Amino acid sequence: MIKVVYAVGLMISLFIPTSCTRNTQCDLLTYTYLFPEHILDEFDYMKIYLHEEDFTIGENGVLGENNNGFVSFELTGDNQDLPFIDIRRTDGTNSWSNQAEIVKLGQSAVNYASCLTEINYSDQEALNKVVNSSPTYMHLVLNDAEQDGGSKTWEIGEVYDENRNNVSDRPEWICIRNLLFTFFKGGKGAVIKIAIKEGDTPCGVFKELFGERMEAFATYSLEGGAQDELRITAPAVSDALKAQLTFNVMSTGYDEIEINLTNGDNQLGYALLTPVSDEE
Repeated sequence: MIKVVYAVGLMISLFIPTSCTRNTQCDLLTYTYLFPEHILDEFDYMKIYLHEEDFTIGENGVLGENNNGFVSFELTGDNQDLPFIDIRRTDGTNSWSNQAEIVKLGQSAVNYASCLTEINYSDQEALNKVVNSSPTYMHLVLNDAEQDGGSKTWEIGEVYDENRNNVSDRPEWICIRNLLFTFFKGGKGAVIKIAIKEGDTPCGVFKELFGERMEAFATYSLEGGAQDELRITAPAVSDALKAQLTFNVMSTGYDEIEINLTNGDNQLGYALLTPVSDEE
């Protein structure tokens, strides 16, 4: 049967047997993923995670092994598990927002007697096309391309106007510069924590986001054909707040991300997102 599973901003249709009652009751399933043996000529990094939480924090990822002309990945879990595939290229494009498309490409075969599920990805060309999530997803949460998972906290540094005048200390920009943004690993709909810097208080339209709290959780995604609109989405907020939580990404990297943004007066500003060290 086709089971629809919701997972942090993704709706994924995955062939999963809900029971293995043909001579055997399957409490556990063995998932074997098969890829062409030359798949690693195209991709620099491939790991498969049994659970979304493992994918997010980067733990218990399974590496592939060469096996009779294939690269195979084997995982064991119950029939409700939804494995996540982490694929990355040298240029930073990745699979993080493409889980639904990747699932559709896998040809599944189930052996009910032995509780085995084999998912075969024989069409590498099709797979190449759908692994196209922006490198910015990796830059937002990782320190380098080899890190498996986790989160990273950023702040907005100095802000400049369209004439490149430093306007960082003007009241209309102070409110957003008081914020810390912690991005967690994922594609569209991944989690972000927004917090007030120590010693500051929410101001302007951001009072709406925090209320009496000093931190709030939302989701984020990269939108547009070029995936250059960083959109932070919180439920039931005003259009004014939505506008101030939307940034255009101009350049991106692990150490800084150049953005433009607007304030409550609809003024355009240019700024750098820079990581906050653990010591701060």
